[in-house]
Amino acid sequence: MRSVAGNPTVRLFVGSLLASADRQPFVEYQAALRHAGWQGAFVRPETLHLTYAFLGDTPVSAISEVIQRIEAVLPRQSLPVLWDVTGTFGPRARPRVLWAGSRRPALGLIEWARRIGDVLGPWIATSPGAWTPHVTLLRIKHVPDSSMRPVWHPFTTRVTAIQLIESRLTPDGPVYRVLTDFSLND
Repeated sequence: MRSVAGNPTVRLFVGSLLASADRQPFVEYQAALRHAGWQGAFVRPETLHLTYAFLGDTPVSAISEVIQRIEAVLPRQSLPVLWDVTGTFGPRARPRVLWAGSRRPALGLIEWARRIGDVLGPWIATSPGAWTPHVTLLRIKHVPDSSMRPVWHPFTTRVTAIQLIESRLTPDGPVYRVLTDFSLND
């Protein structure tokens, strides 16, 4: 546990960990990237997730209020996500992250992400902007000379749970601990 100005903190985000059945297309795409010569830190299957808000180092004393605020705007029904695009973050010549996402996310998903940003504003560590649902697949160290990405095959899943997650950084990658799991109705 870290401490800021003498107050213990934990690194938090609000997201949806992908169900094991929903991970397979992402894992297969990671394998295709490896085969095509992409190198870097591939996100472990059990940590693949969709992030709504990154809170960063948050005082432990604020966790119960964060949970209450999430509950106040929580969608009651599961939400569909069409995973129909891949992209990168960072400069075109040296991208840093490769992701899979949704060009046209369901309005309910966009609305919920906006609402969570509104109620958790005091704790959000990232600058506000247009939210694009995505799952990080690879933190890039090397792009093959051809720089061609394997073909992405669109598919749809449903967000059936939203979690408040603690993220501890380790040399082997982040370790996640779900602090609260909010299940959504189908």
